Amino acid sequence: MRLGPSAIAVLIFEDVLNGTFLSNHSNTRLPSKPDAVLRLVVVTPDMHRVHRSILPSETNSDFGFNLPWWDLIPGTFSRSQAQAIAA
Repeated sequence: MRLGPSAIAVLIFEDVLNGTFLSNHSNTRLPSKPDAVLRLVVVTPDMHRVHRSILPSETNSDFGFNLPWWDLIPGTFSRSQAQAIAA
């Protein structure tokens, strides 16, 4: 009897996770319209920048690593990000 996911499932998960990590931490700026659409589904580099902000109004926010819902559900989605989505 085998417990846990298959090796291929783990490899796919790790590839996707590492891909989003590299994207989040890249020093790129997407055009505003594609960024607004993408941030509904994935954390974009601009969203992750808020997580590193030194501004008091933006600290303790944007903890989601690859999905924005991890900040939408508990309410840690910062105002700066919400304004960018509405734009």
